[in-house]
Amino acid sequence: MDDVRERGISVVVGRVPLIEIAGYVGASLGLAAAGVVLGESAGEGVQIAFDLVTAAVLVAAGWALEPDADAYRRMRSVLWCFS
Repeated sequence: MDDVRERGISVVVGRVPLIEIAGYVGASLGLAAAGVVLGESAGEGVQIAFDLVTAAVLVAAGWALEPDADAYRRMRSVLWCFS
């Protein structure tokens, strides 16, 4: 019975990084889509302002995370990399 529980836990833990990766890919696609839409419809000033605000929000979000768990450390690094 303990083996089944250990296997179940390892399977769940193994899926967590895949879910994280899917979330990061989705977020980056969303940011890229917003950039494309702004690039086609907005002026240069709006594009620069959007990029600066996005970078500031990503840096602030990474800074606000407490790096207690591995997932938060990874998320912090990814947010800072995206910024």
